[in-house]
This record gives sequence, structure tokens and C-alpha cells, in this order.
Amino acid sequence: MRLVLKSQLGFLVLLFLSIFTLDVTCVKNETPTEENSSSPVSRNATIDTNSTESSNTTINNKTREEISTTTMLPTTTIDTVKANCEQVIRRYTLQKRTYMIPAACRTYENVSSSTANEVLTAMKNRNIDKVAIQLLIRHPSFALSQLSTLISLVKNNLELIHPEILTNSIGAIIDKQNNFRIPRKIDVEHISYLGDLVVHLPGKLVSQLTLPAIDLFLDTLHNVTQRDTDPVEAVRSYIFSDMIRLRALCTRVFSLKTQLTLNDIDKVYFLMFCAPAPICSTVAANDILSKHDLLLPAKEMFWTPSCAYQTVDQMSKSIIEKGNFRGLIERGAGCARELANKYLSVVNSDQLSVTVNRIKPILGCMAPHDVESFMNGMTCSDAEAALKSYDFTSPLALKIVSKRCILPSVHPFNITCTELVSYGQFVTSFPDVFIQGIPEATICQEDCQSNIFGDFRYQKLPQSIKNYVLRRCRPTGPIDTATVARFGGMVVKLPMDSVDSLSASDIATVLNDVKKTLKAEKYPRRRAIVRKMAKKLIAAGSIEDIADNKDFMKQLSLKDIQNTDVSLLYNSTSLDLPDSQNKFFMKKVLQSTPIENMDAAAVRQMGSLVKGLVSSKIAQFDPGQRMVIATELCSQSNWPMKSAYAINRKLIVDHLESSLESDPMSVFSPFDVEALGCECLVYFKPEELTAMSTEACQATCKAIGSCSNFQCLDKGHRQGLLASCMSCMNLTSTLSIEDFADLGRGFMQELSVDKISTMISNDDLVTGALMYFQGGCLSVPVREALKTKIISGIGEPTSFDRATYESLQELLMIFTDAQLDAANMTVINDLTGNILQALNPDDENGKRLKECCEMWLSDSDKEAIKMRTKALYSTLMRARRSVVSSSRRRRSADPWTCSEIQSVGEAFSGATISEILAIEDSEFLVCISHLGTLSGWSTEQLTTLYNRTTQLQGDACDISETMIVDMGSIVLGMKVGDISCLNFTTDDLIVALGIPSTWSTEQLSELASTVSVRRNTSIADLTADDLTNLRHILCGYDASELNNINAEALRDCGAQLGTLSGDLCSTEHIYALADKASETNGYGNVSNWDASILSELGIIAAGLSGDKLSSLSTSSLEGLSSSAIPFIQSSALAAMSPDQFIAFSESQANSITPTQRNALSAEQQNSIDLAPYGDEVNPNATMASTTIEPPSGTGSHDAVEVMNVVLSITMGLLCLCLFLPTY
Repeated sequence: MRLVLKSQLGFLVLLFLSIFTLDVTCVKNETPTEENSSSPVSRNATIDTNSTESSNTTINNKTREEISTTTMLPTTTIDTVKANCEQVIRRYTLQKRTYMIPAACRTYENVSSSTANEVLTAMKNRNIDKVAIQLLIRHPSFALSQLSTLISLVKNNLELIHPEILTNSIGAIIDKQNNFRIPRKIDVEHISYLGDLVVHLPGKLVSQLTLPAIDLFLDTLHNVTQRDTDPVEAVRSYIFSDMIRLRALCTRVFSLKTQLTLNDIDKVYFLMFCAPAPICSTVAANDILSKHDLLLPAKEMFWTPSCAYQTVDQMSKSIIEKGNFRGLIERGAGCARELANKYLSVVNSDQLSVTVNRIKPILGCMAPHDVESFMNGMTCSDAEAALKSYDFTSPLALKIVSKRCILPSVHPFNITCTELVSYGQFVTSFPDVFIQGIPEATICQEDCQSNIFGDFRYQKLPQSIKNYVLRRCRPTGPIDTATVARFGGMVVKLPMDSVDSLSASDIATVLNDVKKTLKAEKYPRRRAIVRKMAKKLIAAGSIEDIADNKDFMKQLSLKDIQNTDVSLLYNSTSLDLPDSQNKFFMKKVLQSTPIENMDAAAVRQMGSLVKGLVSSKIAQFDPGQRMVIATELCSQSNWPMKSAYAINRKLIVDHLESSLESDPMSVFSPFDVEALGCECLVYFKPEELTAMSTEACQATCKAIGSCSNFQCLDKGHRQGLLASCMSCMNLTSTLSIEDFADLGRGFMQELSVDKISTMISNDDLVTGALMYFQGGCLSVPVREALKTKIISGIGEPTSFDRATYESLQELLMIFTDAQLDAANMTVINDLTGNILQALNPDDENGKRLKECCEMWLSDSDKEAIKMRTKALYSTLMRARRSVVSSSRRRRSADPWTCSEIQSVGEAFSGATISEILAIEDSEFLVCISHLGTLSGWSTEQLTTLYNRTTQLQGDACDISETMIVDMGSIVLGMKVGDISCLNFTTDDLIVALGIPSTWSTEQLSELASTVSVRRNTSIADLTADDLTNLRHILCGYDASELNNINAEALRDCGAQLGTLSGDLCSTEHIYALADKASETNGYGNVSNWDASILSELGIIAAGLSGDKLSSLSTSSLEGLSSSAIPFIQSSALAAMSPDQFIAFSESQANSITPTQRNALSAEQQNSIDLAPYGDEVNPNATMASTTIEPPSGTGSHDAVEVMNVVLSITMGLLCLCLFLPTY
């Protein structure tokens, strides 16, 4: 008996060891394989090495039913098996990998089998959650053998399935068919069985297709759409139904295809709007001629955005921005130009009148000399008719036709208002001197004003001309409703007192036009009048009308909005509030609805208001809803860094850890990546990425690499993430073009000089990689590495083709002055607009990202980049002069006209003194307001500009205040003696002179002194409007005088004074304002301040004393502006506690200057170093520890927990054998 028992035990030990070996293999692989399963859903060797989906085989020849009914079976053993199975089920359910549940455990899952018809019924349900349908298809209860049936059913019911559900279902089908191991590069064999359904691939899978698979996709799409009665319309309807897929197609197709054949055109014509110029240069001219119906312009909407983005309606712009298409469509302009020029080279000259109708959308993309040559080849009647019939007309084409066909027969002095209006869009191309020559009696007629101040269809007059006409036709005194309607958005430029009589309803009628005018006018001279308008609208209860426009909302203080009904802002999809107001409104919401009671629906209802949540509040959401709430929060963009960090750590990571204590990151799945959005993912730790499954890690890395906010992170953290991502993507040698796309702009710009030199080939750098370095936050060594590699690969700029210039754009600054002198000036001139946009972004997000970039660059890098930017400006100016002189038979030394000055934008700040002096008087006068919008002028340039103005308009004692207001930044050239001549009779003049932040100390002091004398008002009597108007002039008063400011008045305009320049206003002035703000009638006791108050006060918070700073709560510090921190007195900063420093965000911690840091204790300095980790501090960590080399393996996991579960179940089953009767 003992011998038999020993032999049985020996057999069981061998059986246990064999199963244990299989278990470990399965756990480490994390995916089923053909060796251990007969189908994808038989990932069950952990329980039963022989079980399959179709049947649960016997265990030692005993079925589960026989085991459970055996009287000899110990009850406790069965409970253990069930408990362990339930643990396995829970793990894989959390990981959204239910297909890995062992067959022996599925009895405990209580899920019945699903048929193809049942899955189809679920797919037809338009309200079904997209993740739910994916899980249904992936689940073992839906047999692999049913897939072919489901595919057939879906093909026959396409019209009944919502496109988004269909796309997600196709992704799940591919996953299941490919054994849940979709390769990083998807080939034909992985998708061919789908047939026509291949065109519904999710975007994330399209981005993984190989060239043969891309060809299959495009062939299928072509065949499917050709069956439609209108194939082109069918294509358009299809591609714009899924912007993620469209973006993936744009990126993938043109990263794999290096040239286009005649056969390709039929299949990719709808993507040409996002094709890079090098691709289009490979298309033969005769192929373009034979396929012009598709290429030129196919459907107009394919081309319009890339050639005339500024003319696209707001809804289309929103779609473009949301899909992150701006960069792609801008590079499509080069493709359009290539196609149009080749087409014109082979078309017959007698066909030009027909041709213009084909290429009208592309005219805006063509080089100036090409447009001129083309338009001059047509008769005037044909040219006028063609351009009048099309909304999105090239401004240059209008100008060429006007000059040749209209202006020779029209004299400005004789033109009537009716005639002027009849010319429509062509008026926008008339020379400035023509408009100046129109008699005031004509141009100031109501119809003329309405058209000039409005839009001529989609074309607009230059802002300088509108300003000139406004000066001539400016009404005096209060204005009525009719005048408001006539002036449109230009009412914001009328004298401040003229809008006092306007009602909120009057303002509402022109509100949209005002918003457009504010966006077009870069120089912020109209803040005070906007403040008046905003307060009228707020008083009328119309906050929702301006809550989408930060230009308006920034002019309101917290006191202005304290009685606002916050529910008016619920469900808004377009809120654009300052950070202080977001925090204030969110605090009001929480007063009525405790955060722990908020569910996902409540968060969704609040829209972008939730961005006002401070990190401590985010941590208080119901633990049971962390992930679903995180999903809702992450649907918003541009989060404050500390709040985004809290979402990641307190909601996402805490949810994962509470779901599975051991190996929590294994629960994170690609589904979660898709739902969360990139801003909430960038705060994962490098080691957390390596702990994810390979699939989840790669998906997370792709999202992070394409996230614009990535460059705002701490440099060490970025490097750590890069190392982990290169590891899980298995990128160890030369990078391919596909790898560039996977790494995205963020990670590509983090590559070291060594990696750029060794991992990117010379050819791939130019054809595929340069686009990822454009607009980048690149150090000087990285720029030098790129230059070296470019020159070694294709030579000096003299040998560059147009495609290379298109790829470089603002990266041209990496080359020396001598190299740029020899560059192709014609091509550079064509790229001027894109280059200026990259160097000087005009949108809030672009400006913020530029600040992030500069925050992490060294001082030496910033200075070097500044110098190279100036050099590039000079190159742009030379390019413009070169083109103008060749096209107009003018010499390059001829004076600049105002239109030419406007065409080079900010680059004109690099003009020489002789160039400024050479501008003709008439051109200079009309261009003064534009010149005043430029920044970067030197002191000598400003003096020259100011002197020229006074020579033409009279000295400071005689010049009109209206002219001084229009001078903008040129007023910085005033002499101290000139300032004393000013009368300051209007608030407009005070506002205009209070805006500049680079006055000299002497100028500023004279301004304050003169205002005091002329206005005869003591500083104690200044109202909030007075303080707002004075702005920087306040810093010209003696600092002690600011102690007399009315604290309540300061509170009414804290938002405006919080934007004062710390470089211009002395430390004493900032201290005085901070003391006043902390008075009872101001913002009250500092210890009671919250984040919204600190955010509103901006630079003023830098004047708080040490005891006041130390009294601030850690949550309130989230409102402390990073730009204010360098101006805090070192001794005051040293009074803060380590806990306060550790609550800083990455940008706040990095803003502390070396001088301030030296005044801190070792403990305080250590807290600053650990600030990026918040309250998840490793006490032994340092900043350097953020650069982490991940394990060499990819997707590595701690398998101990799974192994323990498997061993427990296995031992339980083996023990059963000891009690089973033998027969």
C-alpha cells in the first residue's frame, strides 16, 4: 500500500512539475501561442494543459461534474479552486484580456456562449459602449470558428451599424483572428480575410500597416468606392467619417511610399492635401494632365485647407485642430504647388480660362512668380470672372488681376462708393495708396464703411487699411446701434468713451466680429475697452456669450464674476477661461456638490470647468469610480501640470493598484490608452511603462510621443520615458521611417546627439525625420548634429531641392549666415508664412508650448537661438526683396512698401536703419499701426521709427493723441522731454502708454509724473478702471505712493495688475502691491487665499513676505505662477516649508533661480528636487533618478502573483486525485 502510494505521489510530483513549467511559460509570454493552445481562446494551460474552447476535458479522466459530486471530495478544496479561479477571472477581466481565462475556470465566470448573430445584434445597437463590443468579440464565449460568419453578416448589414462601432469591432476581430498578438508591423496576411471590411480598420492599426498591407487597404477602398454612383463623394464621405484613421493614413501612406505612379493616383488622390512636397514631385506632368479631374482639385475641400487655412470656416478649423491636422495640411501646400506647376507646364495656353477653374483652390499654394505668370496669360474678362466666382481666392491672384485689369481704368478720386463695393474681393488687393486717395466723403459713406470694416466674402482688407479708414471716419461722442452695426468688430478700436452708451444687446450684435478683430490685432491696446464691454455683458447675465473667448474673460476679475450662476457654463464645449476663473468656478461648484458625490455624468456636464480642480480635490473622487472619472477628465486638454499629475497618480494609478495589488500595471490596457488622452499619460513613471504589457506600453508611448505637452515635462522625466519606450518598442539599432512615426515628435526631439548620429540614416533624416524636428524644443548641440548629418547626406543649402526646404522650414536657422546667403531665396520666400507662424505662434497653446521650451533650455542655448532667429529674419527679408525685385523689375535697394513689410511679419524687426529711413512717407504713414504691433525692435530702431513719425505728424506737443495711440510699440522711442508735452486728455492715451513693458526708468518716471499733473488725481482716488488703464505707469510712481492705493479698487482689477512685468516694475513696487492685496478690503488674510486668488494675482504674489508665503496652503500654491517665482525675495522664499516646496509642479520647481536656491536649506533643496513626484516621494531619490534605463526585456512583468494563483489551483486539483476512487 505504501509502495503504491509512493508511486502515485511520485507521479503527481512529476505531473505538478510539468504543469508548473507550462504555467511559468504562459505567464511570461502573456499571450497564447500555437504551441500551448489550439485557438486564441484556449489560453488555459495554467489550469488544464489539454483543455480547449470546444470542450473542457477531463482531469485525470474525471469531468468537473464527477469531481463536484464525489462524496470523497473535501469541500474546502473545492472552495479553494473556485476562489483561485475567481481571482484569475478578476485579473484578466480587469486587464480586458478575458480571452486568457483558462477553460477550467470558465464555469465560474457564468457567461454563456455567443453566436455570430447575437454579436451582430449587439453591433446594431448604436448605444452600445465601444469597449463593450470589443470585449464581447474577444471573449472566449464567442468562438473563433464564428468569426467568418460574423464577417459575412457584417458585410450584409453595414448600413445598420454605426461607423464607430464598426471600426472598433473590426479591431477586435483582427485581434482575435491573430491570436491576440497583433504584430507591430501588420502585413497582408493579418487582414486579408476581412475583404471589403479592411477599409474600416481603426486608425491605430492603419499606423502599423506595412507597404503591401497599405496597398491592399488602398486597393480595397478604391474598389469599394468605385461601385458608388459618385466615387469621389463616396471617398470624401468615408475618409472624413474617422479623423483618427485619416490622420493615420496621411502619415503612414507617405512615410512608406517614396513616389507615386499613375496607378497610385487613383487610390491616393484624396490624401494629396496632406502629402509632402517630395512625394508630389515624383508625379509625372502627363500623369497629372490625364488625372486632373481627381488631382486638380478633385473636390475643393481636399485642397482648400492646405492652401488657404485662414479662409476655412470655424467648424472645419475645429475639426482640423481636434484631429491635429494643422501640420499635415500645411505641408500639403508644397504638394499642391508641385502638382499645379507641373500641370501648367503641359497645358495648352488657350486652355488657361478652363485651367483656372481647376487650380483655383491651389492658387494660394503657388509661388508668387508662378501665379503672376499664369494670371497674366489670361484675358482680363476670363480672369475677373474666374476669381469672382470662387470664395477661396489667392490674394496674390487678386492683386495681379487688379493691377492689370482694374486699376488702370479707375482713379481713386473719381470712384463712387457703389463702384468700390461692386469690385468685391478685388478691393482687398488695391494698393494702400489707392484707398488713401479716395475722398473722405466717399469712403466714409455707410455702405463703404460696412464693406471695408466687414469682409469681402472670405478676403479681408489689411488691418492697416482698416485702421486708416477708421481714423478718417471715426465718429465723435457716443455711438448708436446703427453705427455699431456698420463698424462691426472695429468698434473695439473706437475711443473708450464712445462705447459707454452702448447696451449689452448692442455689443452682442457685433460680438463675433469683435472677437475676430481682437484675434487679428496682435498688439493688446484695446484691453480697457474690452473690459468695459465684458462687464456690461456680465451685468446682463450673458457670460455664456464671452466665456468662449479668453480675450474677454481675461479682462474680468474674480470679483466681477463672483455672483455669476456657474450652471450657465455647464455642458459648454468651447469654454476658454483663464486659470484663475476655472479654479474659482470649480470652487463654487464644490460648495453645492461635494466632490466625493460626483459621478462621471456630473463631471461630463461641467465640461472644461473641471480644469479648475486642484490636485487635492482630484484625490477625493469616489474610489469606486476613479477610472471612469479619469476618462471624463482626460477628455479635456491643456490641464495645469499639477492637476494632470494628480489625475494620473490619484485616479489612474491608484485605480490600477486597488484593482490588483501585485503587478497593477498589467491591468492597464490599450483600451485605456485610447480613452484617456495623452496629457493624463505623460506622468507615468518609466518603470511603470516597462511593467505594462508590451501592447499597452507601445500604445502608451505612441500617445505620449505625439502629445504637445510632453515638452513641458522635466527633462529627466522625458529622458526616462524615452528609454522605457525605446525598450518596449525594441528600438536598439537604426530607426526606420515607421519608427519615427511611432516615437512621434516628442520622443524624436528627445533623441541625443549620439542617437541622431548613429540611429538615423542620412537619407531617412531628410525624407522622413526632419518633419518631427520642426517647431521643436531643440538644444544647440542637437541642432548642430542635424546640420552635420544633413550636410554629410545631401550637401550645403546651395544644393537643396525645394522638397528639402519644405522639410526644414524654420530649421533653416541651424545654418550659418554664409550658408543662408547662398540658399534659394525664391523657395525661402514661399515658406515665409509657415516659418513665421512656427517662430511666433499666435494661439494660446502655441505660446504656452514655446514658453515650456524656453523654460528647459539653458541660458546659452536661448541666447544662441535668439541670435539665429534674428539671422533667419534677415534671410526672410532678403528673400522677399529678391522676389519683389525680380517680379517687378525693381532693384533690391528700392524702398519697402507697407504691403511688403506686412508680408514678412515679425521678420521686419530685423530691418536696418537705412531701410526704415528709406520707406516713402505715404507708405510709412499707412503702416505705422502695423509697425507698432511688431516686437524685438532695438533702441536705435525705435528712436528712428518715432522720429520719422513725428517728422510727418508733428512733435509730441502737437501730434494728436489718436496718432500716438496707433503708434503701438513705437512710443518706446519717445524722449523724456516729449513725454512731458503730452496732455493725457483721453483714457485711450493712458491705456496705450501703460501697455509697453520695456520703458526705461526715466521714461516711466516721467510718464507717472506727467499723468499725475495732467489728471490732478491723487493715487488714493484711483478707481479700478484707472489702475487698469495705468498698468505699467504705476511702476513709475514712487513705490511708497502705492501704499495709498485703495485696496478694494486693487481687488477689482487684480487680474489686470497681475500681468505687470517683473522686469520693469521694481521689487519695491511689487511688495507694495502685495501688501495692499493682503489688506482686509483687498483679498484678505493670505492664509485664507486659495489657488484662484494666487493665479489671478500673478506677479503680485511675488511680493509676499516670508511669513505670508509660509502661511499658504499646499493646494493654494497650485495657483502660484511659475513666471512670478523668480521675483520672490530669496529670504521670503526660504521661509517656506519643505512640504510647500514638494507641492510645486515641475515648472514651478524649475523656475527657482540659482540665487534663490542657494538661500535654501539642504532639506528645502531636496524637496524642490523631488517636486515632480508630488506626495509620492522616494526619500532616497534625486532628480537624476528620473533618467531610468528600463530592463532589457520588453513588457516584463512580476509574474509571482499569477504563478502563486496557478500553483494553488494546480495543487488543489492534484490533491483531488488523492481522494478520487480508483476503478
